[in-house]
Amino acid sequence: MENDLRLSEKLILLSINPEKEGLYLSARNNLPYVLTGALLMEMVHEGEAESKGKRIQFKAHFPECKTHSFILDKSKNANGDKRIKYWLNKFYPNKKIRNIIYERLKKDHLIRLEQKKFLFFKWLKPHLTNEKARRQIIKEVDHAIFRGDCSVEDMMLLALLEPLAIYNKIYREREKRKSAKRKVKELFKRSEVPAFIKDIAPAVRSTIIASRAATMAAAT
Repeated sequence: MENDLRLSEKLILLSINPEKEGLYLSARNNLPYVLTGALLMEMVHEGEAESKGKRIQFKAHFPECKTHSFILDKSKNANGDKRIKYWLNKFYPNKKIRNIIYERLKKDHLIRLEQKKFLFFKWLKPHLTNEKARRQIIKEVDHAIFRGDCSVEDMMLLALLEPLAIYNKIYREREKRKSAKRKVKELFKRSEVPAFIKDIAPAVRSTIIASRAATMAAAT
């Protein structure tokens, strides 16, 4: 896939509605946990952290990536390794992380940002300025799924499509969507998929489910 875009950046671009602009509602609710999971994958893959089963331990690195630096700085007070779910919840809702990624995409002329405000709440609304980049990511996702020619970076992205709730935006046709999900599940049964992907992606998914359940319980 695109080597000049990080996993977290691809997930942001996939989450932006090219027709109405802003984030898809379905993706917006899950994006905080998915982005943190993506960053953990990036850091393990780049040697800045180590995956130990269901735990992550960060290493003493000085990464150039601002989001990685932010996570390392915030993890300094944590003693030893922590469970993946601990980090997913620690960085929720991670607006700072999201805004760093937004600014990087803006700098690369892939999005523009609109400042929004309602009462005391302020947020940034992303608009695609280069829809071709998003279409290219979708094309490469499709290639990885249906041709089975996957790099580790491809596997990282495919593992987070379901937690992001983005399949129905990539594949509008129900049968194609079902086929894509089935093939991804088959892919992750194979031994060549790195263990850290198999550890982090399910943790993201289960954390989202637990968060949703807690929200529903609080509302009743």
